[in-house]
Amino acid sequence: MFRLLIAALIITVASVTYYGGKTIASNAGITPDSPLYFFDTLVEKIDIWGTKEKSEKVEKLTKLIGEKISEAGTLLEKGDMALVEKALKAGDDYSYDAMNFINSLKSEGGDTAKLTEDLGDAILKKQEILADTYANAPKAVQSIIESKLEESKDEVRKIIENLDDEANEKLTLKIEQTAILVDDKIEEAKENSEKKELESLTAEEKKYNIWIEHFYSQTENGETSILAHISRRDPQCSEFQGVLKIFINNTFYRSFKVTARGYDDIRRSFDKFYLEKGEYIIRGLLEDMNENKISTQQFKIII
Repeated sequence: MFRLLIAALIITVASVTYYGGKTIASNAGITPDSPLYFFDTLVEKIDIWGTKEKSEKVEKLTKLIGEKISEAGTLLEKGDMALVEKALKAGDDYSYDAMNFINSLKSEGGDTAKLTEDLGDAILKKQEILADTYANAPKAVQSIIESKLEESKDEVRKIIENLDDEANEKLTLKIEQTAILVDDKIEEAKENSEKKELESLTAEEKKYNIWIEHFYSQTENGETSILAHISRRDPQCSEFQGVLKIFINNTFYRSFKVTARGYDDIRRSFDKFYLEKGEYIIRGLLEDMNENKISTQQFKIII
């Protein structure tokens, strides 16, 4: 009885803050960076514990999963990955609990199709939110987002296993549609990032008066050499020192030092190596000695 009174007191006190804090348009609750997060989580768990029907537990857990995902989205915008992980972990724990209740209901002969489908929808929402925040996230965070998206895809596939054929087909269609939407958003973000980087590099080329002009190949006695042509047009004749990095089919091949003055045209041959006949994408990245990107060019070479 005493424990119930304590629990009721905690709920009464914390609920004022809990419900008062849920005014964020994204439907996020109190985020892990708040000192009230502990009470927020405590209220959630007590509410689930005090709910009698398993189906109602699943419904509440599914709603909480969506809330944790929204919290993670809010924190992603702040760039705090430690707290993002905390919010996502809470959502994953609720997802695990929901699946256990669904499996228990199923073993008892209950109809779990709607509950399972709603749970799948909540997890698909996670993918959309992660994809939405990808574009403005730092590079290091973007790689983590991509990893989380893959984990989420595996998670939702496991849910399908618990559905009958009709519900399975319905959720599978949603999964495919979400995958296309997410992939498009990620691809668009990458393209925009590359475009901005190229615009920035163009400004750097003008600043240093040096740029990658072209790549071309020459074959002799079965050996193919790739040559890089770098142009330098500096009326001040100041010396430029940097590094040219070479990538073949998006794989780093080698790098070498570049030095130029005035109106030097640099033609540098790579080490000779054998290439089978075919098409190759050669990309060069010119950097100064402090690894600041100056120029980049990509060409298709046919052997």
